[in-house]
Parts: sequence; structure tokens; C-alpha cells
Amino acid sequence: MEISVQNANLTYDLGIEQGFELIAKAGFTAIDWCLDKAWDRKDIKAGKIPQSTVFNQPLDKIIEYFQPEITAMHKYGLHPTQAHAVFPAYSKGNPDFTDFCIDIYKNTLKLCGYAGCKRLVIHGISRAFDDNTVTDSQLFDLNLHMYSSLIPTAKETGVMILLENLFTSFKKTVLAGTCSDPHEAIEYIDTLNSIAGQECFGLCLDTGHLNLLHLPQQKYIETVGSRIKALHIHDNMMQNDDHLMPYAGNINWNEFCLALKNIKYTGDLSFETFAQVNLSRIEQPLILPFLYAVYACGSLFRDKITQ
Repeated sequence: MEISVQNANLTYDLGIEQGFELIAKAGFTAIDWCLDKAWDRKDIKAGKIPQSTVFNQPLDKIIEYFQPEITAMHKYGLHPTQAHAVFPAYSKGNPDFTDFCIDIYKNTLKLCGYAGCKRLVIHGISRAFDDNTVTDSQLFDLNLHMYSSLIPTAKETGVMILLENLFTSFKKTVLAGTCSDPHEAIEYIDTLNSIAGQECFGLCLDTGHLNLLHLPQQKYIETVGSRIKALHIHDNMMQNDDHLMPYAGNINWNEFCLALKNIKYTGDLSFETFAQVNLSRIEQPLILPFLYAVYACGSLFRDKITQ
């Protein structure tokens, strides 16, 4: 059970060399590799397909683009155990955009295969509160179409595709998103694995998203059970998706650890705490101490789950 952290903000603010060096110095051995900055989400919300993104180039060009990050990870004894793909995969009133994203995700899976990253988080499509262009049934079919289209590439690369429990919002009100209901998550994962004929899909449990929706960690985790293959661990105060370190919000972490222990979770403990180490929040000399603290949380959680 490795302890990992997402590189977002750290490597963006400090550069890949210093960012990965500090992560390694804090004790982490693995990276939740952030690959979701490939396009401007404002364009997507406006119904525009990005004209240029690294992920619609030939694979050798994609690898060339990301090779400096892979090399820097290895230099400091790190490796990516999970990655996060670009999102969203849906633009209201533009059904062609999802098919565009399918090709993007195939290339992202291939990049992960090359880098030895065995899990890729791909957000499901959630319907916005004010979107009357798609029904719940059509939304389910659209998600099945997107994910099942990726099965051959997932098998080819050996990379597992992870759905995530999501939320949406409307006028500052937080609403349920795809897989926020544990039974819906089970239906998606079991249906997709049945189509694949093997275990190609799992869930990345996001603790902050559960907390935003006032959903108890233990009940969700124990309901979904062994389908949980990875984690996004972060905290908030049930108001914003703050991405803070544990104990900076109000999540019950004992309940979280007990639930993972009960389902015999053996995956990594991955912290999506990029906002906690953002230079817009703290001074640069404090980044390493905060990383030490996040790693200490991981060490404590690992003891609680495995002992």
C-alpha cells in the first residue's frame, strides 16, 4: 500500500524538477499523475471542440511531450500509479464532443501504458441541472458508450479505467453527479466489466465529493466494496471542493479508515490535496512541511487500515 500525492500545482508552480524532488523528500513513493490540463474547459462549456491538444497527436509526440515528467519522477524514485484524464467528456448540445473525447482517452490510456501507470481516472458524464437535452436513461447510455468504446485499448495497455463519484452544482448549490449514488456506481462498474468479459473497470473513491453531498464515508465505501481500486483523499467543510489535507475540514477519518479496513482495501492511499500546497494559499518555504504532514496522514491511515 503506497502513499501517493497528486502533482498538480506542485509541478505547475515549482517546475517538474523541484516539484517531484519535494514530493520524494516528504516520503512519497508514488504519484497521482495529473493529465487534465490539456484543454480549456471554458471552451468545452461553450460547446467548442479544442482545435489543438497534445492528446490528439500521434503517440510518439504525446510521449515526447510527457517524457520530461516521467524522467523527473524516476530521477527522484517516484512512479505514477494512477493518473487523471482530461474532463469533462460532454458538452451540452454537442454530441460529437464525446466521440472526440473517446479518441483522447484512448491515447491517454496508451500514454499510461507506456509510463507503467496501471490506473486511469476518467470522469463519467453528469447531467447539469439546467440541461434538458438528455434524459437520465440517455445519460446512462452515453456513459456506457464512452466507457465501453475504451475496452479494447484498456485490454491492450493493461490499464484499468476508474470511474469517480462526482458532484455537479447549480447557482452555488451542490447536486449529485454520476456515481454519487453507490448503487449507480455498482451498476456502471458491473455492467462494463460484464461487457469487457474481465475486470477492466473500478471506482476511484473521492472523499471530498462524498462530503460535499453530505454522504457518510463508511456506508458508501462498504456498499461499493472491492470495486474501489483507488482513492482521492482530501477534506473540506461541506461547502466547496477545497482539496485540503485531512483534518483541515470535517470528514470523519476514523470512519473512513474503518470502512477501508472492513472491505480489506489493498490499493494505494492517494492524496488529492493540491490546493493545500498551492502558492496562492501558502508561502513556498511551507510547502515541504505541509507535504510532510500529508504523508504523515497517509502513514497513520495505512496503520489503521492494515493493522
